[in-house]
Amino acid sequence: MKLFDGLSARVIRKDVKYIRLRLLPPKGDILISAPFYATDAQLKDFAASKMKWIKDKKYLFAQRAEAQFDPEENMLLWGKLYGIKTIRGKRNGVQIIGENIYVTLNETSSPEDRDYIFKEYRRVLLVEKALELLPHWEKLTGLKCLQLRTRDMKTRWGTCNSAAGRIWLSLNLTQKSLECLNYILLHELIHIKIPNHGADFKAAMGHYMPEWERIKKLLNE
Repeated sequence: MKLFDGLSARVIRKDVKYIRLRLLPPKGDILISAPFYATDAQLKDFAASKMKWIKDKKYLFAQRAEAQFDPEENMLLWGKLYGIKTIRGKRNGVQIIGENIYVTLNETSSPEDRDYIFKEYRRVLLVEKALELLPHWEKLTGLKCLQLRTRDMKTRWGTCNSAAGRIWLSLNLTQKSLECLNYILLHELIHIKIPNHGADFKAAMGHYMPEWERIKKLLNE
C-alpha cells in the first residue's frame, strides 16, 4: 500500500481489534497489522498520524546501515565482547543494540570525540551499577562508603581513602564481569576498616566472599 512521501507499507489483515504499525529491521520496512473491516483510507490516516515517528525511525535505520564499522574494532562491556559502530545523529550518545555498541556523534563532533563520549558513557554505567551493588555489601559488612568516584586508572582496579570513606573505581572495570566489580567493591569497602592486606583483611574477604581468590585471578587475567 502506498502511503505518503514515497513511502509504502505491507498490510496484514487478521482477527484483531486495533491497527498496529511497526518498522522491521534491517531497513525499516513498514508493516501494518489491521482488522479485516479496516478500510485503506483508515489505514492511511493512521499511518499519517504516525508520520513523524515513522520518519524518525526510518532515519535511525538508515544511520545504522551506514554506520562506520571496523570488524577488528571491539570493546568488552561487563565481560561481553561488542563491535563498535559510529553513526551521525542529532545528539551525542551511546546505545547497545544486539552485538554492537553504537556511538552517535552530532554535527559538531569530530570522530576524535567518540572515545571521550564512550568513556563518559562507561563512567555513568560504572557508577550506576556500583551504586546498585554496593548496598548489599554495606549491609553485609556493616561498613559504609560515603563517596563513590571513578578514575581512569591504569595500574589499579580501585583505591580507598579510609579516613574519608571514599572509594575510587577504575573505568576499566566496565570491561570485566559484574563478579569482578562485586569483588572490588567488597575489597575497597573492607579497606575502610582494614587499610592493609594482612591476615585480618584476607579473613574478612574469605568470610564475605569465599571465592574471592578465584575472582581476583579472573580480574587480573
